[in-house]
Amino acid sequence: MPDTFADLSWAPSNLRAAGIVSLYAKLPTDVAYYNLGIQQHGVLDFNPMSGPDVLLRPITRGHSINLRAMMLQAKKTEFLLLDELLNNQPVSIAAELTDGRWFVSSDAGARFIIHGAPDLTDFRRIELIFGIAVQESEVNALLQASSPSLGTPTPTDLLYTLTQSQVRSDVMGGGLIRVDIRALGESVYQNFGDFRDGRYTIECLGPEGGGGRLIPRTHTIRFVIDIEGLQTAKTELDHIPDYGTKFIDCRLVHMDNLMLVLPGLRVGTTAQFFNEGMVDTHRSLRLHIEGSITIPFTAWDSYWS
Repeated sequence: MPDTFADLSWAPSNLRAAGIVSLYAKLPTDVAYYNLGIQQHGVLDFNPMSGPDVLLRPITRGHSINLRAMMLQAKKTEFLLLDELLNNQPVSIAAELTDGRWFVSSDAGARFIIHGAPDLTDFRRIELIFGIAVQESEVNALLQASSPSLGTPTPTDLLYTLTQSQVRSDVMGGGLIRVDIRALGESVYQNFGDFRDGRYTIECLGPEGGGGRLIPRTHTIRFVIDIEGLQTAKTELDHIPDYGTKFIDCRLVHMDNLMLVLPGLRVGTTAQFFNEGMVDTHRSLRLHIEGSITIPFTAWDSYWS
């Protein structure tokens, strides 16, 4: 029997570049895997789960697998399917690495964070988070020499509106072009006015389940939006009390005219007036909008139009 490390040697040709080239997902009732879009920054970490023995030697019990992928395809098509990743687990994952090897798991849990960048200096992105804990004996099976069979797309699959290839036209820059508001129960949205630095995050909250597998679960999706309003005449400042005493529906219009509509019963709004500095700076009225929806996320699709 050869020595354990007999195949190791000085071999600079075995250096490899980091990154995730492509990422596929398949839900339990789906026939096929579907491409999760053009990727940017990718993370695949096998983190040892260990503890010391009496001599303070670390003894590994298993590994926590952490896969995070920054998905640049972030249009309505992708947004409408995110709740399916939360409601239908475990998720089967196939991630192609830069050397052609594949990470494959059929038991992962999923979460996401949507990053709404303030302008075209960055992308609008969906950060996908997959995780599972495995025993040492299971680690090697996760890295495979070739792709799993991706299957044939089937119209009844939950992820069917994604394709098995990357879609360049679904990559979008950041930025909002309009913020509309109205008091709950009123019929007409009003334009909040000129603004800058409109940014938001939408993230999953929940515990790790799956028993010893430590699989990420989600029971709540939280919305956090910040807008720096530039109009600060008497008209705008007179409404500061309204932001604090009324439920307010908010409609965010993106540069590609995608709209995110948040009902006042699910979000709250605060307004902060800033008047600092000299005449080479500007006053601002900063809106902070925050709230959530809870599982089973039945209203999620209705928020996007």
